[in-house]
Amino acid sequence: MGNFQQRIIGGKDVIPYSWPWIVNIAFDNFLCGGTIVDDETIISAAHCCDGFQRRAEKVKLTISDHFFHQKDPHEHTFTAETLIIHPDYSRRQIKNDICIIKVPHMKLKTKPLAAPACLPPQGEHPPAGTKCWVAGWGQTEAGSVAEQLQEVDLDIMSDEQCGNTMNGQYLVKDAMFCAGSNGGGKDACQGDSGGPMICGIVPEGVKPTGHGEIRQERFEIAN
Repeated sequence: MGNFQQRIIGGKDVIPYSWPWIVNIAFDNFLCGGTIVDDETIISAAHCCDGFQRRAEKVKLTISDHFFHQKDPHEHTFTAETLIIHPDYSRRQIKNDICIIKVPHMKLKTKPLAAPACLPPQGEHPPAGTKCWVAGWGQTEAGSVAEQLQEVDLDIMSDEQCGNTMNGQYLVKDAMFCAGSNGGGKDACQGDSGGPMICGIVPEGVKPTGHGEIRQERFEIAN
């Protein structure tokens, strides 16, 4: 998904604070999502972090957030300390699109509405047909930023089905998997990059890109 423009399409308002691991990340004037891993680590997409490695102080991360423009009574905002992009990241090939963000002093035990995500075993991918969810504050089908955190369900697709639907435009590599909606009308878009894809109770991938095509079957590729 090469244009990195993402919005939650066909989604709905999230029950407030029901995604305790999701992070609202501001990189200067653009928005991405992220996932809390532990007291000082957040993961996001490398294409979000790219260019900010030497100015991490410009990256603001908000946890326990729900409303985009309205300050939540429970939200906490931190400044990134270090951004680490996967050494084999390729923007052109959408390969290894993973970034680790180090954030000291989050002290999650004192923040009851924030919690780290449970990660899947290394190398494990959800099988085709698995129901998953993505969430974010990115643009909706109306083209505006969502006022409240949005979520949408997507199905894991086989590599063959993904490649056929996308006309072979993108290759699903070993460290990737594909998700989408067979009937179309569901997707993620600009502002949702880097956020978690949850399958069951664990995040299975980092959401890199989306097409925003609401009338066609277009699938997502996650790292």
